[in-house]
This record gives sequence, C-alpha cells and structure tokens, in this order.
Amino acid sequence: TQSNKKKVAQEMLETYQKEHITLTSNSYGYRLIGLCNFDAYQNYTFLGNTDIDKLASLYPELTHVYSAGNSQGECGRSFSHATNYAKNIISVAALNALGGMTEFSSFGPLFDGRMFPIIGARGEKVFSTVAGQGYALNSGTSMSCPTVTGHLALLTQRWMQLHGGAAPYNYFLKALIANTARDAGNPGPDYKFGFGILDAEAAVTTMDGWYKLSEMKIGETEQVATFKIPAGVKELRVMLCWNDPVADKDYAKGECPLVNDLDLSVSFGAQAYLPFTLDPSNPDADAVNTKPN
Repeated sequence: TQSNKKKVAQEMLETYQKEHITLTSNSYGYRLIGLCNFDAYQNYTFLGNTDIDKLASLYPELTHVYSAGNSQGECGRSFSHATNYAKNIISVAALNALGGMTEFSSFGPLFDGRMFPIIGARGEKVFSTVAGQGYALNSGTSMSCPTVTGHLALLTQRWMQLHGGAAPYNYFLKALIANTARDAGNPGPDYKFGFGILDAEAAVTTMDGWYKLSEMKIGETEQVATFKIPAGVKELRVMLCWNDPVADKDYAKGECPLVNDLDLSVSFGAQAYLPFTLDPSNPDADAVNTKPN
C-alpha cells in the first residue's frame, strides 16, 4: 500500500480508466540482501506481484515495464539475483554504453527456472534529470527501465497510427521487442541479457505484417500458422507470447507458476525445429533447441 492508501495495481487501473494510459514504468522493489536468509519466500506467492499479473490479463492494452533491480552478487550468488517473480511484465536489465552487463544489474534465473530479465538497455552513466531542475549522470536499472518504456511509447504510437487509434496488447509489445532484440551474452536467449539489447528500429519494422495475433479457446490443443518466407532471408525468428492467468494457490520455492504451459515448434518441409531452452541448474550454459519448451 502506498502513502495514498491505494495499492499500486489499483492506482494503475484508475489511471488507465481515467487517462487511458497504455504503459507503466516501475523502478522499485525488494533488495535481495534483505532476503538472504529467507529462501523459502523467494517464490511466486511472495514475490509474484499477482495484482499486476491479474491487471495485465484483464486489461491487455496496459503494458507494465519493471526494472530488474540492482542486487547483482548479493547473498554471495553469481546468478539468481532477482526478486520480481511476476509473469506478465517486461523486466529490464541495465547495460553499459558498449552493451555489456553492468556490475550492479540483477539477473536470473528465477528459482522456478524462468528467464529473467526479458531485455536489456543502457543503464550506466545515463544523462538524466535530478532535483532542482537539473541534469546529472546516473546509473541503475531505474535508468534502463524508463529507457525501454520510452521506446515502447514510440512503438505504441506507431501501432495506433496503423490501427485506427487502438492500443497494442502488452504481450504483443513484449514479443515484439524480445524477438527483435540484438543478441548479447551467450548465443540466443540467456539468463543475464534475456533476449538481448532493445532494438526499436528493428521492432517498428517488424510491425509491418510480421506477426500473428490469435486466441486459443478452452479445450483447443493446437494452432498452426503458415508464413511465406521471402527469398534471401538469412534468419527467421519465431516467438510465442501470451498473458498467463493467476491461480489461487500457494507456491513453494522452485515451483513454476505457469498456468498455460504452451509449446512451440517450427516446421520447414520435413524438418522440425524446437525452441531454445535454458538450464537453470547450469545458468552459464548456452541455450539449446533439443527439447520442447
């Protein structure tokens, strides 16, 4: 509860209904250092921010962007620094000016094996506003998070120009920037950089038809989408993204909170390709595409 006695999600909803906002930028959360001796609480029940996940599902035109946190190395861990276990958000790591990982940014894997963050952006020595109507260099995921949110605002503006003023769904924006990110760290997705570095130019180009929006009805077990790939294309990236509902239950540490666990595969002729997966027990390892996600 905030100083105005309202929950964060409640104020977001009220502002969405009154002002028709489409984005929230959130740079706050738990520091891992305060949870070093409380591993049992590092689960979706305690850290999942279920109100935000419910809000994202009920109002998909509202996209929520969160800083990954600045807890790198706390509790003596080389990985698993994150304390935000929400499912339907865009989590942002802080990178330096050369696109490398900073010495402070949090990253995953989460204890339930999910990848964290989703994307990275510059968050070190960023020229930003300060008190007294001034400017100064600041560092932190509180710098990279609004950077991503600002670019998402521009992408939202372009989408609305193309679709009669309708706002894009949050899961579409999440897939859009994740699937067009510039790869960083290990090849493919990884537990430090997520899907890579935000590339808004590639994202806005992809809006021109290279996506499919659909819904899966209750009881439906499979959907097939067919795409014609132009000659000369060197790389095809395919991503599946959805808002996951919240189940009314208590989760243990390490228990995955996904309700709808969807799988993806791509077929070209007789050849089938599986998606990249990561091993939370070996977080430094490269992603592999040898099993269903």
